[in-house]
This record gives sequence, structure tokens and C-alpha cells, in this order.
Amino acid sequence: MKYSRNIGKYGLPLITAVAVSLFFGLCYPNHLHYQEQYQLFLFTADYALDVILVPGGVADYLGRFLTQYFLYTWAGASILAIIIALCQYTIGQIYTRTTPTTDANICSSRPLALLPTALLWLFLCNENALLSGAVALLLSLVALLLTLKISNTTIRHGVFALSSPLLYLALGPVAALYPTLYTLLYLKEGNHTSKNIPTPKRHFALFSITFALVTTSLLPWIMSLYVNRSAETLYISAHYFRFPGIVPKMLWTAVWAIPLLLLVGTIMPNKKIITWFNSVIALGASVYMIAAFGYEPAKEEIFGYDFMARTNKWNEIIAQAERKTPKNQVSVTALNLALGLQGQLGNKLFTFEQNGWEGLLPTFQRDPLTPLVTAEAFLKLGMVNTAQRFFFEAQEAIPDYQKSARCTRRLAETNLIMGNYEVARKYLQMLTHTLAYAGWAERTMTLLGDEEAINEHPQYGALRKKLLNDDFFFSDAETPKMLGRLFLSNPKNKMAYEYLQAAYLLAGDLDNFVRCIDLGRQYGYQNLSVSSQEALIMWWSQTHAANEPMPAEFSPMLVQNMHSFIAKYQQNAPREQIEKQFGKSYWYYYLFEKP
Repeated sequence: MKYSRNIGKYGLPLITAVAVSLFFGLCYPNHLHYQEQYQLFLFTADYALDVILVPGGVADYLGRFLTQYFLYTWAGASILAIIIALCQYTIGQIYTRTTPTTDANICSSRPLALLPTALLWLFLCNENALLSGAVALLLSLVALLLTLKISNTTIRHGVFALSSPLLYLALGPVAALYPTLYTLLYLKEGNHTSKNIPTPKRHFALFSITFALVTTSLLPWIMSLYVNRSAETLYISAHYFRFPGIVPKMLWTAVWAIPLLLLVGTIMPNKKIITWFNSVIALGASVYMIAAFGYEPAKEEIFGYDFMARTNKWNEIIAQAERKTPKNQVSVTALNLALGLQGQLGNKLFTFEQNGWEGLLPTFQRDPLTPLVTAEAFLKLGMVNTAQRFFFEAQEAIPDYQKSARCTRRLAETNLIMGNYEVARKYLQMLTHTLAYAGWAERTMTLLGDEEAINEHPQYGALRKKLLNDDFFFSDAETPKMLGRLFLSNPKNKMAYEYLQAAYLLAGDLDNFVRCIDLGRQYGYQNLSVSSQEALIMWWSQTHAANEPMPAEFSPMLVQNMHSFIAKYQQNAPREQIEKQFGKSYWYYYLFEKP
């Protein structure tokens, strides 16, 4: 009997911990990386005080502290697994208090702890869900268990009354769970009506509960008069979600499911068959919720491309695209950047789906994610000033006004490359107070002012050589012109030349593409890629007589394929048939997919 009880007590939380760890480690690692890059946790007293000295600040500080480990996949997955499993364990311990002592070995309500646990897991699957919500929930439950362990009832009620408002100040509105569960358990135990308890003690208990409930209810409104937060925010959201104006409904569903299921457990008979039934139902419902509503592979794919671009894993990007063609703009931009850096842009550009030249350098959008990969592309091309603007704007677009570790590092690098050493120093000094970036920042600070060391640096020196001699403004609609000016400022910038070709090809501007080819030949770019030849063959067939022989530089096989493609197109062959044979050619893109 004791063995079976321990299975329920420790076995289910252990299974949950393993499942959560595997889920985030194998299925959702890039959601973890996404979370980490939108904060900058600093080990400084000023930073700690700024975060902590607001309602819910302790939970927020602890959440940020743990989130910095999300840069490392299995560390982040393990942290989430431990928090969720501990929540399940503490909820189960609380539910056992509704079980009569004689039936303590058989607690039918303990398996129900899986359901709020699954809801919390589901909440954390949202890329905008902050860890502070889960931390606040766990600490509220732990505080309740510790309070219930106080054997002296008078002291316990006193501790409860005093700790309720303090928990709100530390953890935020989720701490309302603490007095709610305490009150329900007190009413369940019947101490408020027991004639065996002296009247003064009963009155003190009722006073303590009333005090806790009233202060917890009024504190958000009172605090809104003294801090720069609305009463609505202090009542429902605090620091639990990246968008301050949005109510984290799934978190609150998980929170209030706990007292609801506690009430359900009080009317449930404690029998083995009921325990097993609840276990099956709770486990099945949990698995269904996570599979149906928690796992979003499309988002994970986007975050994956973003993280690979951030960490310079260009071959992995291409390999991923070859397994499954990316369709989102962020993913396509990362893929085209990888192809450009690996010298494969001209040969493989149209083997993947494209969405016009926006897939090269998308129009700026004021959101935290979209500009980041675009900024990486500008940086690698040598447009360092433009990349810096995109990184800065992306950081300023973070909804909860935090700083970004990734953007701060890039801002330090771009200022270093352009010789703005004091600005670079400011960013680097911030990063020296971090966990993951301190070593890099300290090494990079040795480069400040050392022109020779920077010029010889394999990354920064190469980007300096690509810098424009003069800066200029351009609109997003002038991307081809901008690329042309970038190339002319440094004809050795092969990537700028290939991006210029690709921009004209993606726009379907064959006349300017031909001029681009002629310009490249003046600077020694004689070899033609597959995409260039396909486009030139099409242009030649449109501008020359049919009986005029094509230049010998064109591949005979490509010329023959072009004739076959045109024949099928003119015969109105089904698009599916044409796509099957020519879907990875420029001709197919030009006639069927060009925006």
C-alpha cells in the first residue's frame, strides 16, 4: 500500500518532469531560445532593485534569472520540467488534505493535479508567456504547504494573515491563490464550527482569513496609486506575459483550476477504482491538450531559422530547407542569406519557394522578430549602419520594454566596426554583467581603439572592408538600387553582386538583370550561375529572333529544357505537370510565382 501511495506521490510528477524535459528539449528548443533573446539579465544591484521594487517583482526577477539559461536547450528544458513537476507535486500534497486520515493511502483527487499542471505547461508553450507566472504559482503553492505545516493553529493563522499581502507584493496577482486555498481548506476542515475549539481562537482564525482576503483584494488598487502600473494590470497580469495589455488567460485557467478541482476532490469517494479512473482521465486530457493546442510546429520552424541565423549555422539552414521548403518570410530570408554566404545563391535560389525580392531583404516591420534576420543579412552584406538601425528598432519594439541580449551584442559589434568605440564600450560593459556574454564582452573590449587588431579580425575586419564610404538613406522600394550602390562602392563584395542579381531576378526585371551581368563582367565576374543562365536564355528568346543562334556560353541542356518548358506552356499543359518537371527553374518562377 505504501509503495502504491509513493507511486502516486512521486511517480506522476517524475513522469511529468521527464515528459516536459523531452518536449522542450526535442520538440520546442527554439521557443526557449526565443525567450532568452528578448531579455538582458544583469547581475547588478540597480537592475535587481528596478525589477524587484514593483508588485510581483520577486517572481519577475527569479523568472528572468532562470530564463537566461534558456540559451542552452537542455538547461532550459530541465528548468521548466522541475518547475512544472514541483507544481504538480505541491498541488497533489494540498489535495491529500481533503482526504480523511484513515484513507490517506488512497487519495482519489491526487491524480487531478495533472490537469492544472497541463494547463501551466500549455501556457508556457506560448512564446510570449514569461516564466515569472509559473514561478509565482509554484512559490504560492510552496508558501501554502509551509504554512499548513505549522502545528500551532494560532501561529499558523497569524503567519497566514501577514504573509498574504507580502506574497502579493513579491509574486503579483497569482498569489491570490494562497488565501483562496487556505480558506477552502479551513472551511473543509470545519474548524470554524467546531465546538472543541475555543471561541477566541475561532474568531482569530476568521479575522485572519478576512484580513488576508481583504488586503489581497485591495492591494492592487492601492499600489496602482503609487507605482506606474494600472490597477487592471496589477489585478490580472503583472509580469506574466510579454504583452502587458493582454490577459494571460491560460495561466489564470491553470491557477483557478486548482481550487476548483480541490472542491471536486472533497466530494469524491476515496477508492482505488476512482483513483485509477482519475489518473487515466487526467493523463488523457493532459496529453490531448498539449498535442492539440500546445505544439505549433510552424512557429517552432520560424524560431529555428532565426536561431540558426543568429548562431551562424548556415549549412544547417540549407539542410533544413532541403528537408522541408520554408514558406514564412523570416525563414526564406534566413535561407537566402545562408545560400549567399555559402556561395550557392545563384545555383539554388529557385529550388526553394520565393516571395519576390522581399525574401532577400524584407521591408522593415516594427515587431521584435522580423527585423532580426533582415538585420543579419544587412550586416553580412556590409551595410553595418542599416543593420544597426534594424537591431536597435527590434530592441525598442519588445512589448514589455526589456532589453535584448542578442540586440545588445549586435549593437556593440556594429559600433565597434564603425569605430564608435565609446558607444560600443557602453554596450560591452552592460554585457560584462551577464552570465552567457560576459566572457565575450571582456575579450571584445580589448579591441576598442585598436585599429590594427580590428582590421585583422576575421569577422570585423572583413566587414570593415565592405563598409560604404558614405552613408545614405533609401526606401524599402529601392533595394535593388541600394545593392547596386553597395557593389559599386566595393566591387570585391561578391555577395552584394549576387544579391543584386537575385533582386532583379525575383522582381522579374530581366532588362536590368542583363545590365547587372554586363556590369559584373567589367569587374571580372565571368561565370554564370544556373539561375543566371536560365534568366538570360529567357531574355534572349524574348529579344531575339527564333532562328538566331544562342550564345555558346549557355548550357545546351538548359537551352533544350527551356524549349521544352515553352512548348508545354504554350500547349496549356496542367500547371501541376509543368511544376513537376520545371518547378525549380527560373522560368517557372517567372511565369507562375512572380509577385
